[in-house]
Amino acid sequence: MNQIALRLLISLVLSWSWAVSSPGQTDPATDPTAEIPASPPDNTPSASPDAKPLSYWVEQLSNDQFHRRKLATQKLIDAGPNSVTLLVEAMKFGDLETVDRAVHALSAIALKQAPNEEDGALGELRTLSVHAAGSQASLAKAAVEEIHEVRATQAQEALGRAGVIIGVDQFLVRAISTPQMVVQIDENWSGDIESLKWLRWVRAIEFARVKGPAVRSDVLEQLVTMPDLNTIAVVEGQVDAKTLRPLQKMKQVSSMEFRYVPLTAELGDEIAKIPMRISLNLMGTGISKEKVDEMRQQLPGLTIDHRQGGFLGVSCINGFDVCRINEVIPGSAAETSGLQRGDEIVQIDKTEIGKFEDLQNAINQKVPGDEVEVKFRRGDALESVKLKLGKLNQR
Repeated sequence: MNQIALRLLISLVLSWSWAVSSPGQTDPATDPTAEIPASPPDNTPSASPDAKPLSYWVEQLSNDQFHRRKLATQKLIDAGPNSVTLLVEAMKFGDLETVDRAVHALSAIALKQAPNEEDGALGELRTLSVHAAGSQASLAKAAVEEIHEVRATQAQEALGRAGVIIGVDQFLVRAISTPQMVVQIDENWSGDIESLKWLRWVRAIEFARVKGPAVRSDVLEQLVTMPDLNTIAVVEGQVDAKTLRPLQKMKQVSSMEFRYVPLTAELGDEIAKIPMRISLNLMGTGISKEKVDEMRQQLPGLTIDHRQGGFLGVSCINGFDVCRINEVIPGSAAETSGLQRGDEIVQIDKTEIGKFEDLQNAINQKVPGDEVEVKFRRGDALESVKLKLGKLNQR
């Protein structure tokens, strides 16, 4: 055995004898019961992200690494309202990357707010869009517009699920019916008042109709939050002073209609407190002519149409010296009695009819259920028919 081999053999023997003489020592590589020493703690930011304060994640919005910026943005979104103040402060002093990501996070937080919550992240973005400068203002303004678009879509879906009708429909204003985009809350509505909080996000719709069991103060309280609303019809319901109060709080109403809604002289005084600008239509309300004349004096410049509510169901062209039927409303008393387009109405009971306005004035004095005799000319023949007036059943 050469000298090198001898030394190696001696070394191996000494190592084996040390292991045998030290039974308390174990080899982690060969003994599964051996305890593995803990690794030194990792103090890098990625070691325990959830333990980091929100201020740390705000700082990471401008990190050189994309995945780090993305993670920070999500952490701040997840924190919700707790991160709003820090994000706003970051926008004031951060670079463009920080501002952009802060706006993105605020937008995401705003979209998680309740539909009727106007402050918080949404309120801060609105403030920044008006009072900030440069990229801060432009990015905040763009974010607010995007939130409005998303909320409008969400509102349509939420209201539709609750049975609120939104779409094109005929809308009556001062006895003239025209197709309009309308919001209607009626017996199809689920009754969930929370769903109506989405109405504040319904934009570019000026007309609304509330009907039947939905004629309630809490419903009108939500209805008047529609930003572009200016024409309202209250149909076939019961109102009192409390019901009318939300309407009185509006800044301005172009036109109001109360149709087949019982009204007293006292409720007439409450209606006069609604800030109406153009017209008020009272149809089938039972309010007295004397009270309506008093309201006309009280509200100079406001056109008040007062009709007892009887409905014949024809339309004629205005401006002619004859009252020739241009349209017969399906399901109306006129259709049931056989009146046709082209017939020329010449008399209602003992009242001579020369033009459409005369017909309207004659019918407006009648209530639903009143029987009237209609004389009309069809071709060369003069005919007459007796019929019972109905109600205007336009939705």
